[in-house]
Amino acid sequence: WAFFEVGSNTLEKAASESKYTHILVDIWHSDWTKALIMGGFNVLIPAFFGLNMLNAYVRKRRNRTDSRDKFTPLGRRLFNEIAAWDLCKVMNRVCILAELFFMLQVGVSRLTYIFLSWLNSALASLDLGIVILLVVLVGMTMFLLPPVPGVPVYVFSGIVISARGEGTDGVGYGG
Repeated sequence: WAFFEVGSNTLEKAASESKYTHILVDIWHSDWTKALIMGGFNVLIPAFFGLNMLNAYVRKRRNRTDSRDKFTPLGRRLFNEIAAWDLCKVMNRVCILAELFFMLQVGVSRLTYIFLSWLNSALASLDLGIVILLVVLVGMTMFLLPPVPGVPVYVFSGIVISARGEGTDGVGYGG
């Protein structure tokens, strides 16, 4: 609606004068952004270019284009854009991002088990009410951390609270 009401010239002028637009353009041209694109679409990039070449070939065979290029115009623009990147720097950043991802996925998962095992031994001598309160607080805190897996927190809560409940009179199936 705003595009039709205000007009493209006014929007382009406002965008060119905005410092946030310049920040977004700088982020877009960053090697880290290019690494995220390469890492996220890694297998799809060669597949796109292969299908694009097939599309251009079919267009030539059906006499839909006079172009001698092996890509369509969109494919050529994307190919030239990627060819202008410093691929050594971009791929280096892809490796760094992949290592960080692996560290967060695997390392944090292992540290979660170690921390919960330590917490289980630390809670061994406490009363049931304090154990429940601490398990709820620690569980909620761990659920707020994105790399922490949820299943160990569920299992930990069930094991610790049920084990402390067995030793408490009036708690459990036997009463």
